[in-house]
Amino acid sequence: MQNGPMLKLKSSYPIGLDIGKHHIYAAQFKDSRNGLAVRGLWHKRLIGESDDPDNSSDILVPLFREIARDKRFRGKKAVVHMPFQNIFTFPIRFHASADEDLEAIIVRESEKYMPFPIEEAVIDYPSISPLSTGGPDECAATIVASRREQTEHYLTMLKEAGLNVEVFDFSVSALLRLHHQLFDPTDNPIVLGNIGHTESQISIVTKEDILAQRSIAWGIHSIVDQIQATFEHIGDEDKARSLLKEYGLLYEYQGKAKLRPDFSEKAEMEGMQKVIYQIISPHIEELILEC
Repeated sequence: MQNGPMLKLKSSYPIGLDIGKHHIYAAQFKDSRNGLAVRGLWHKRLIGESDDPDNSSDILVPLFREIARDKRFRGKKAVVHMPFQNIFTFPIRFHASADEDLEAIIVRESEKYMPFPIEEAVIDYPSISPLSTGGPDECAATIVASRREQTEHYLTMLKEAGLNVEVFDFSVSALLRLHHQLFDPTDNPIVLGNIGHTESQISIVTKEDILAQRSIAWGIHSIVDQIQATFEHIGDEDKARSLLKEYGLLYEYQGKAKLRPDFSEKAEMEGMQKVIYQIISPHIEELILEC
């Protein structure tokens, strides 16, 4: 079992790696006169099954090595998000007995929900908070777990590529820290959302605690796919993403305004906004329902 304090931002920033099933992202911060700034960004779309232990090294190690050698990044220290399908997260409730070790309690309660033997797990608990509805010793915790074998496999691949892993991080913890960096922390609950490629995350947090966290099988990928299918002439996924970024939900607001008849480029743009809006709306409604 492993646990530790949440990672604190510092002046010398590690490279952040977000490893997904279909994409890998890397980013690094730097200090500037205006505060925190991005030093470098890197992204590659994965080709092949990166979560297959038999061939993942052949796919991932060259990409990790490319990140380690990228001139936009400084240093070899890294903080890593493992693929979401390798991470198990769930809430537990327990009675914090004064005469029993806290870690022993958490291990015992977590074992009830683990999909594999507790002896094969690496466990962390980024949030523990007292329950106002329970007794004085009633607590809730957010548990994060992964298979030790998978964690060690990623450590080996990253080391082979020349990267020194400081922390295996949990996405909601990273999102909470970023929010604290950009905005004033508050004791009142707030909702944080992170939209991903095929999976997104919705969390309710306070200044110190993760009150609720849920990953949902909803991402930008399905919207981009549908735009590509509708506009067959646009070609690749990057062009579909550009259309989504440029037009988005603009038609919802423009449709409320009184537009003059115009058969020029403006009318063509309005037609594009309308089509993109019709594609996006059902997906946004699905996300709102999940929220």
